[in-house]
Amino acid sequence: MDQNRILSSSLGRRELLKTAAASMLLATAAGRSASAAVPPKVVGFAHPDRTAAYFRGLQDAIVTQAKEYGYEIRQTSSGFEPQKQILELEAWLAAGIDAMVVAAVDRNSMGPVVQKAKSQGVLFVSYGISVDGADGHVGFDDVDGGTLLGRQVADFIRQKHSGKAEVGCLTFVSNEVTTARISSVKAALLKELPQTPVYEAEAVIASQGLEAVQSMLVAHPDLQIIVSCTDDAALGARSAFMSRGVAPEGAFIAGFDGANQNLQLIRDRDLYIKASMALDIAEIGRNVVKVPHAFFEDRNPPAAATHLYTPYVPVTQDTEMQVIERLLKVYG
Repeated sequence: MDQNRILSSSLGRRELLKTAAASMLLATAAGRSASAAVPPKVVGFAHPDRTAAYFRGLQDAIVTQAKEYGYEIRQTSSGFEPQKQILELEAWLAAGIDAMVVAAVDRNSMGPVVQKAKSQGVLFVSYGISVDGADGHVGFDDVDGGTLLGRQVADFIRQKHSGKAEVGCLTFVSNEVTTARISSVKAALLKELPQTPVYEAEAVIASQGLEAVQSMLVAHPDLQIIVSCTDDAALGARSAFMSRGVAPEGAFIAGFDGANQNLQLIRDRDLYIKASMALDIAEIGRNVVKVPHAFFEDRNPPAAATHLYTPYVPVTQDTEMQVIERLLKVYG
């Protein structure tokens, strides 16, 4: 073989290699472009009360977890108006969404929305209040938390009131979560101290708690113990106790949720707010995103991945400081 033929053959192989390398680069670039063109999954979170003390921490936890998975979070709040919430959810479905996690204002009105979501291949996950037909659920162990608090109240009455005291309960009868909390508190308390007088009023936010407890104190001036279905309403009860000069030695106000201000008051040994059945808000926020993620990753995920329940953490003035600080961390 002469020198020219060897050179020609060598150049031919080089051109083929260059062409192959260029094709590989173009294919890789095209793959990256196609990947980049795929829009992120969109998860909607519908919560009726963005003014709740714990909401900011919950929101931060949701957004952080969504970023980890590369999802987009869409949030809205209808307030406590069922029809307005339905309109907002229908707007999501019309605009296009992959999953919605819904704290239903009225669980019985969710049927048409659930069916429409299913017809469009959109996941419907219930939050707090269970909804028939939901694909998954993010919930709390309300009965267990209420039972623990009821026993705690009974212990306080035995220690500070020789086993006899009146108890006021603040509830919200149209909400499954709040009614489960208070009904389980009452059941546990009355099981241990059956003769305890228990009075009830409706309150879920601070202003309602203030008004309700002021009225209770007019009718029952010796009342010193309040169990509230939320920490927000417990703050209102505290204001009522302070304005009426209720003796702090025998006072006991407790709530649910683990709200920022309540946890700080307990940590600082407040004279009235003595306990909170706290929820790990960061864990709940992660679960809001983890349940839809389980479906995105697996068409038929196990129930253990799609129905997540967060236990309550009893917080009192005797709780270890590191536990309280961990719960407060979500509020920044």
